Amino acid sequence: TIAHSGTKAFLEKMKEGTKALLELPLKERVRLSMEDYQVGKHPLEVYLKPLERIRKILGDENYRRIRELLEKGDFPKAVEELMVNYYDKLYQRSTPEVDFKLEARGLKEGKEKVRELLEAYLPSFKG
Repeated sequence: TIAHSGTKAFLEKMKEGTKALLELPLKERVRLSMEDYQVGKHPLEVYLKPLERIRKILGDENYRRIRELLEKGDFPKAVEELMVNYYDKLYQRSTPEVDFKLEARGLKEGKEKVRELLEAYLPSFKG
């Protein structure tokens, strides 16, 4: 289909392009995820079903610990555990080598660093 070939072309361009990785502290990433996904504002089952789907990847010990945190309502700690034991590992395996690694203490600083990088390497960029 046209949409599929467009997606494929986009992914190919991504592989060929310059890649930058913005790293934020774990605490900031947890805060942003909690905010973006409105964690804690949905019924418990909304979190338990997807958790069950990744149980084998997490391992029984991590799964049980995260489930208990969710059941106790300790959503920030559950999100942190998911990041460390699932998402970070997933991204490390699936993310290609990067050309630029940017570190920031928060999102605002991170956006500024990305803007500076774009301005330095894309003279036509107007941030």
